[in-house]
Amino acid sequence: MGNTLAGELPSSWDDYDVKKWKEEARKRQACIYLQFEGSQFHDISELNHALRITKICFAIYGPPTDDAKDLETAYSSEQREYAGKIYNKIYEVWREAPEKGFKLGFLFIFCKEQVSEEETKKGNVKEYQVPLFRLLWERKPKADGGYTDTNRYIDTACRVYDSADDWKNNNTMPMMKYCHPKNLFYTCHPEYTYKFDPDEEPTLGFNTSPACDLSSRIFRSADVVVSVVGMSVGVASLFTPAGFISGPILLGVGGTSGVYGFGRAIHRLYDKGSHGESLSDLESVLLFLSIAASPLHVLSGFANARLASGAAAGRIFSQSQRVLATLLIWSTLGIDSFAFILNLSNLINKYNDDKLTTLDVLQFSVTTLFFANTLIQPKTAYGVIERAQQQRIDSISKGMSDETAKDAFKAFLDKNKNSGDIKDTSKIIRTLNKMEDSNAFFKTSGNDVTIGGRKGNTVLMKNGDPATRVNPNKFVRDGK
Repeated sequence: MGNTLAGELPSSWDDYDVKKWKEEARKRQACIYLQFEGSQFHDISELNHALRITKICFAIYGPPTDDAKDLETAYSSEQREYAGKIYNKIYEVWREAPEKGFKLGFLFIFCKEQVSEEETKKGNVKEYQVPLFRLLWERKPKADGGYTDTNRYIDTACRVYDSADDWKNNNTMPMMKYCHPKNLFYTCHPEYTYKFDPDEEPTLGFNTSPACDLSSRIFRSADVVVSVVGMSVGVASLFTPAGFISGPILLGVGGTSGVYGFGRAIHRLYDKGSHGESLSDLESVLLFLSIAASPLHVLSGFANARLASGAAAGRIFSQSQRVLATLLIWSTLGIDSFAFILNLSNLINKYNDDKLTTLDVLQFSVTTLFFANTLIQPKTAYGVIERAQQQRIDSISKGMSDETAKDAFKAFLDKNKNSGDIKDTSKIIRTLNKMEDSNAFFKTSGNDVTIGGRKGNTVLMKNGDPATRVNPNKFVRDGK
């Protein structure tokens, strides 16, 4: 989490390698400024589809190789496929534009990502350029004879930005420093005015990406903290008897992480939708699944906790309540199974694309733990109750220190279990719960004790004789 909090701090602007990079970025931006000679847009209306793709490739990959036969077939099939996706997004946006001419501008962002001190000493730096495409959206004449342009900006992730400020505040580039035309067009004028003068420097901005903002750092830190806490609870649940976590922990961790994850998913989907990204890709599907899973996890967790605590008190709930709880368990399992498969696929894709982060691995680990926990838990309300009942009986047995009491307790269970279903077991547990000192009771009760009274709420009878009945809730520690 060190780079999340400490990377790209303002003090690093004074580092030698940063000053050197800034000077190089100025020179390269000036070169582009001179090449364009004040031209803000390239009219690509008359170009065929292949040449339009070539222009996008040129911006991304630079000039084609010397052995290219012609411009329309320059660049590899993989390069043209990637450029084609970006072009399709640009074309999609242009189709909605008031401006009928298809006019596209090319900007370049010069980037510098921070590396470790050791890598810096070795000369291993992460400095590169990426294009940003500026589409003329609408041109309005002004009273003084000039005109005002409004633009849309499309980046190489196919995100669409309504303005220069939108890009500056909401681009998804990693933590880095970058250099760009100040107002996202090339000019030597300090304000929002087109001006070309080969003897002047272009007006540039040197900034850090939005990922470096304090709010972004806090959210990424919270992502890690919530994931670590979730993983801890997941591990604990795997080793907790009967797999049950207490109600307060479920409320504090399950509720909090569920609400947090729900909010983060909603925010990310809104961000994707408002910036022209697909809402049907793998990431979006996972986000929608997390939104659906959050309330289900909380509800099924509380349902299981309530079933378990009720079972320990001798309750089995109504048939309709058990059916509802079972439906919740299976719905959660279904969504968790689907999410696990998709998360694994997403992890593999990011690894292959060299985009895998520590947080991706951590979140997948949490997903895996909770999926595994769901798999090993009972899949029906009946199973949850049955397991909790056994846990309660085992805890009473472990609390007995006298061997005679243990033998009598075992005989008591064998004699009263009847068919052994949850209804018969609940009667046993209600009777046991009335005993203040079960060890003392079974030490003196003998091996033939039968539960009597309505649902075991009143008396115990020795040898089936009502005359020898004992009221368990009056049997205190002194044996009276």
